[in-house]
Amino acid sequence: MAIPLSHHEGDTMDNTSINKFRDDLERILEDKKELIDEILQSLDKNRIIHYSEEGEVSLLSTPGRILFTLILDPSMTQRAIAVYLGISETMVEKTIKTLVDKGLVTKTKVNRKNVYKFDKDLLLKNADIQRLPVILSKLLDL
Repeated sequence: MAIPLSHHEGDTMDNTSINKFRDDLERILEDKKELIDEILQSLDKNRIIHYSEEGEVSLLSTPGRILFTLILDPSMTQRAIAVYLGISETMVEKTIKTLVDKGLVTKTKVNRKNVYKFDKDLLLKNADIQRLPVILSKLLDL
């Protein structure tokens, strides 16, 4: 299992070092995949490295913004999403296709309109979603 890692801005580790660390960790803990995840999540939590599952959608990216929009209004048209987010319809169309391909969203035709549903279980495993309660808590404390 390849686990992509990247360093936080300002960190001294380069990507080569991070990838070597990941490879060593997987070799040493070959039978303990859950432990590898725990270690990597702890390193991420303590801002030593950034850990995410391969192919994971970043919620601050265009796919994440489109996903949030679809969660808020699953019957929104691609044109409306484009206007709402200030991006092209082509970008919305390609991004929705990616979200569908990743299994995060299903698209169903109802009459002549698309209606979208999201996979709640898969979405709850997203690292950005798991951080939301902490972020919201800190914002509310301000």
